[in-house]
Amino acid sequence: MSAGRYFRDFADEEGVPTAVIEERAEVDPKYDRMVDERTQEYGLVNNHFVFEGRLTWRFIEGVRILLTCGLKERVGRIAVRDNLLFEQAMSTTEHREEAAVKRYMKYYNIADITDPAYYEFVVDTTNITAVEATVKIITFLKLKDMYHPLRKQ
Repeated sequence: MSAGRYFRDFADEEGVPTAVIEERAEVDPKYDRMVDERTQEYGLVNNHFVFEGRLTWRFIEGVRILLTCGLKERVGRIAVRDNLLFEQAMSTTEHREEAAVKRYMKYYNIADITDPAYYEFVVDTTNITAVEATVKIITFLKLKDMYHPLRKQ
C-alpha cells in the first residue's frame, strides 16, 4: 500500500490530475489529514504488510525503514517511469519536495523526514537494484528476528 495511492485516489474521486490535489494540499490540510486517517485505519485492520509513505511511521506501528536515493538517480527513475524529459522530472520533483517539506513543518512540526533517528534501518538505493535493496531489508529483519514470511496453508 502507498500513501501516494491515496493522493491519486483523491484526484480520481475529484476528477482532477494528482498535481492539482498536491497543489491544494499546500494550502488545505484536509488532504494530508485524510491520508493520515486512511493510513492509520489500514494499519489497524491489516497485518503483515508493507506501507510506503513519507510519514507512515507516525501512524502505523511496525519496522521503520528509510529508502534513500541520490537526487539525479531518483529523477532519472521518475523520468523513465513517467515518460518525461529529465529536466521536466527534475523541476516537478524539486517543486513537490519543497512543497512537502513546508507542509510537514506546518502540519506536523517535522523539519526533516529523512532524519535517520526516525528509522530503524536506512538503505541507500542509489546504486543498487530493487532486488538488492530487498535482500538488505530481509537480512536486517532476520538479524532482528522480525522476518516471518507468510506460509501457504
